[in-house]
Amino acid sequence: MQTTLTDGISSEYMAAASALFPKDAPKEVLVYVEGIDDKPFWGNILQPLERQYNVRFSIQTPAKGKKFALKQKGGLGVHLIICVDSDYDYLLQGATETSRKVNSSSYVFQTYAYSIENMQCYSGGLQTICAALAESEENVVDFEDLMEKYSGIIYKLFLWSFYFYKKETPDFFPISQFHEAIQVCIKKSSASLAAQLTDALKKLEDSVKKKVHALESRFPTETVYVEELPESLKALDVTQSNAYLFAQGHAIKNVTLRFLAITVKYLKNKSIQKVRGKNRHNNLSVDDMLTDSVGYKSCFLYQKIENDLNCYIQKLRTITY
Repeated sequence: MQTTLTDGISSEYMAAASALFPKDAPKEVLVYVEGIDDKPFWGNILQPLERQYNVRFSIQTPAKGKKFALKQKGGLGVHLIICVDSDYDYLLQGATETSRKVNSSSYVFQTYAYSIENMQCYSGGLQTICAALAESEENVVDFEDLMEKYSGIIYKLFLWSFYFYKKETPDFFPISQFHEAIQVCIKKSSASLAAQLTDALKKLEDSVKKKVHALESRFPTETVYVEELPESLKALDVTQSNAYLFAQGHAIKNVTLRFLAITVKYLKNKSIQKVRGKNRHNNLSVDDMLTDSVGYKSCFLYQKIENDLNCYIQKLRTITY
């Protein structure tokens, strides 16, 4: 019994539809993503392939959410693919049913980072965003260093979050609590920008240490297993320096927005005398710029996505009708 309009659509169905077009027409590929917000991200990745390999990707959201996308009844294949956030599924390496689906299928593509938000927050692209928003090329914050320091602070708490999720006991340390625990608070101050950021990180560090200590005290027998995680995670390129890429996505976006907002405000205030009387045309918000950023294309995780897509494209190119 069909429950949605997309249930009867499969890769074979799309292949048959493509065969009706002239031989030199682009190959038609249906792409399911988790939600509307995911369409621009995956579109930015897939669109260059359209021009290069004469293919047309139709990106759709058959249902809200990852589990719904993965449960589509139509068969996956070269003409029907799914693009999703990894969440913790990449790190789980097949330990759960969902993780097995995400990691084993040639037609399911994942972010490798926790979500698209983490990729958008890739530190290597933040200076470009800041410069565009502030209309200033002055580099007053080393965002790569800042995010590395932030990652180092939250790393142990991230390990606890992942451990309980992997053990299928997430209620012991819910993602919502982890989200709240890794936020930064930057209060208005007359102190320098550097001092405000340093103070925010110090307060976060003190708070995280208390939370880690509380978890170690509450679950003393689990601590040894948490301490073993870094070795296995390192094999997946997860380190203390880049933990922000694998932590809860919306939490990381909130933190990144705060870092960007205070820096942009500082630069605008600093240059206000220089631009007084000029017609400033930049009306985009920090959130808009971060969402639209493609700075993640220089991230090592993006290379993993590209490698997966390159293997897929080779299969698509062999299809004849």
